[in-house]
Amino acid sequence: LGNFDHLAREVLANRLEFAIADTTAAERHPTRLAIEPIAEHRVFFFVRHGHPLLANKDVTLETILACPLVGPRLPQRIAAHVAKSSANAKVDRESGDVTPGLMLDAFGVARNVVLSGNAVGLAPFAALEADLRGGRIALLPFTAPWMHLSYGLFYPRKRSLSRVAQLFVTQLRQVEAALQAREQRALVR
Repeated sequence: LGNFDHLAREVLANRLEFAIADTTAAERHPTRLAIEPIAEHRVFFFVRHGHPLLANKDVTLETILACPLVGPRLPQRIAAHVAKSSANAKVDRESGDVTPGLMLDAFGVARNVVLSGNAVGLAPFAALEADLRGGRIALLPFTAPWMHLSYGLFYPRKRSLSRVAQLFVTQLRQVEAALQAREQRALVR
């Protein structure tokens, strides 16, 4: 998983057979890439237990972004809202992505930063589930329709996936279906 534009270049240069990423930026490569949706996952702002934001009854995007944001580059769909609400947002002119105050591609490192201070993270439920159950983190009470990731598989339009890649995609779809079902059950509680 990674930045769509970077991975698209790798796929189009035949250095990768396929890649998986948030497909927000896919419209920049419509004729050269075949894009198959894999899954959508809601994302949540999360903090350590005891974080000052948890005492606020009315948590807004502006109050969240007053704290350091930790995580990977935010795709354009999310970045547009973050950029409007934060004077410190660093928007990539080419992709429209936003670079958080502390950009970390490794979720485990970002999680540890959030647990050790007053930073705010952003992640899908599956990444947060164990820490939520363990009481180490809490979700901030903020939701918006744009707070989701749309992952897809992409490969050159003029080339079919190998049999091994097709089997991988079948298994990936099964895992994603199970993850989404588990996420729905947990969020209903």
